[in-house]
Amino acid sequence: MGGALAFGETRREVLRTLARGETLKAHVSLATESSGDTAKDAFYGGGVKTGRVLSLMILADDPKGMQFGKVVASEVRVTCKPREADLIKEYFPNLPVIEWEPE
Repeated sequence: MGGALAFGETRREVLRTLARGETLKAHVSLATESSGDTAKDAFYGGGVKTGRVLSLMILADDPKGMQFGKVVASEVRVTCKPREADLIKEYFPNLPVIEWEPE
């Protein structure tokens, strides 16, 4: 295939390694993983969401800029923190930080 990835292959590349206790701001969602049926995944636009892998969109205010990636859910702790916005602080001042567990 001349250097192109074969259909369904995944190429891993480390974008960033966090130190213990280091945090980053990102939008997090369950990633779609292969169902094992490449044709079905291609036709229907994905596989299954198992909760083992998370998709990240690291926010642009991060020093490295906006990045996209995936991470194994068991290797990170995800918390949901209210936005630092005046509207949120004024109308929802007591929103707690909560732990998030993939389904």
